[in-house]
Amino acid sequence: MSLIVTEEHRNHMNLLLSQETPVVSEFCRLATLFLKQEVNPRVFSSAANKLGVSPNQVEEAIQALAFLFLQSAKVCASQTEFKELALSIGFSSDATEAVLNTYIENQEVLREYHKRMGVQVPQYQNLEWRFDILVSSRSLHHIAEPLVTMQFSFNTGPTHEKDYADGSHALKARSSSNSSKNETLLLQTDANNLLHMTTVLEEALQEAHTHHSRRIHRHFK
Repeated sequence: MSLIVTEEHRNHMNLLLSQETPVVSEFCRLATLFLKQEVNPRVFSSAANKLGVSPNQVEEAIQALAFLFLQSAKVCASQTEFKELALSIGFSSDATEAVLNTYIENQEVLREYHKRMGVQVPQYQNLEWRFDILVSSRSLHHIAEPLVTMQFSFNTGPTHEKDYADGSHALKARSSSNSSKNETLLLQTDANNLLHMTTVLEEALQEAHTHHSRRIHRHFK
């Protein structure tokens, strides 16, 4: 498992190492909530008052836990690997079980986060095309090649605010409330290039139906 927890994240999780298992479980719950939505700052203040620490320490501990879950899911860490990592950080046996259970029970949440924070690929909406050819001209001394002009319409989807770095405690994810944005792309090509593009796309469609591609799709679904 190629997973490294930085010294900074370990330091932020030190707050949890001396806590009872129910407290660790609550921090795990807040870490998964943190990945779904923005946590109210009053939650940090309330937990800080109970533990006698600063709200910033609570927030950093939650972010460090969220980082631990995300990175483990990213490399598909097994239960055994995750458990060994949690123990090496300094969690007690009972607390390790609580952290492990959270990791197991929230696989879908972790996958959705990675999907949401990945590259935003524009979604195809529409295609308009026009066939152009010069039929006659006094200055034309050779056979004119027909051209195809295409206008693609794409939906870029909602934007996301992302502040998440592997080596930093910063980890934020919020979807913008702005509506989806539409974009257009003009493309002009001759018949030979259009035929080549069609051939490549047909090959891609055939590849998508192979057993290997379907197996990969099921793994990431």
